[in-house]
Amino acid sequence: MGTRHSTLSIAIVLVFAMGQPAGAQLAPDLAYVGVNRPIPMRVAPPPDADAHARLEVALFDAGGVEIAHSVLVGAGAVDLAALFPSIWTSATWPLCFAQLIVDGVQVGPPVVIQPLDTPALAEDGLTSRVRSSDVPLRELAALPKAMRDKLAEETVIEQPTSSLRNGVYLWVDQRIILDTDAGEIEIALRPDVAPNTCRHVLKLTQGGLYQDMPFHRVIAADPQGRPFIIQTGDPTGTGAGGCGESIDFEASTLPHDFGVVSMARKPDDPNSASSQFFICLSREGCAALDGRFTAFGTVVQGEDAIATIAATPTGANGRPIDPPMVRRAYTIDAPTIAERTAETPIEPVATEPAPR
Repeated sequence: MGTRHSTLSIAIVLVFAMGQPAGAQLAPDLAYVGVNRPIPMRVAPPPDADAHARLEVALFDAGGVEIAHSVLVGAGAVDLAALFPSIWTSATWPLCFAQLIVDGVQVGPPVVIQPLDTPALAEDGLTSRVRSSDVPLRELAALPKAMRDKLAEETVIEQPTSSLRNGVYLWVDQRIILDTDAGEIEIALRPDVAPNTCRHVLKLTQGGLYQDMPFHRVIAADPQGRPFIIQTGDPTGTGAGGCGESIDFEASTLPHDFGVVSMARKPDDPNSASSQFFICLSREGCAALDGRFTAFGTVVQGEDAIATIAATPTGANGRPIDPPMVRRAYTIDAPTIAERTAETPIEPVATEPAPR
């Protein structure tokens, strides 16, 4: 895996500098498309494809199940809205993927088609109760501090009373490679559960933020002895830094299990995630994070690197004595829908927690 990524890295950097994902055979012309408008894309067969190859585009739902018949296309410009009118006319409004198929074989990374929906509102539990008319403020103020703190750490989601169809956001599906001094970690993004967060982290990765970045927090075991997390993404290495902007909370349904990647944030502000993220070390240690933190990806390769980082000796508050580093982070094209669904989850590598 290391050889594959190192040989591709220079080409990937050059391609992104020109605004095009590496090796994409189906690529959108626009990032944003307003509702009921054409969705222009380009179909480019692989260079070695036969001149008479059968080219098709198929829509898949977020789970990898085909939701529309594939449509024959020619090389060059196509209008996805004309090929699949259901994108605008369907009664439902789900995220989906467009996949190129050449002579019956899926080719290239899929294109993510994300609806631009009216977002839900996220608040901490205490703020939510303060805003509620049925709980007097004086009663909340009279609660014990421990109870108020617990409420502040809860996440309350309020769905919009109505949602407008604004259009779609389009991007070629990518994966993130963390080149750490313990080895490479490959992250498969999950736009089906947290599309806005995926796009945010992709932007930071492609913009070069995650270079020479320490794992500033390593908790190989929580107070109950359960493997917990390794955390990075702070340019200052202090645990208090970020990218200078925050992103609203997304209510991800992805369980916090081993290898799941999730956004760090302030305990009392669901909408404070910036650039820091953590990788879970076990389901038993991280199950309590479900619904409170936005899980947006899964590690598909790099379990040995995770184990090495988790074994780093730490001092107080999980601060590594000699922090492992993300030397650089970059993106590569994601595999096809078929290749992605055939992948098997990684398993944790047994290690003993480092002395504290």
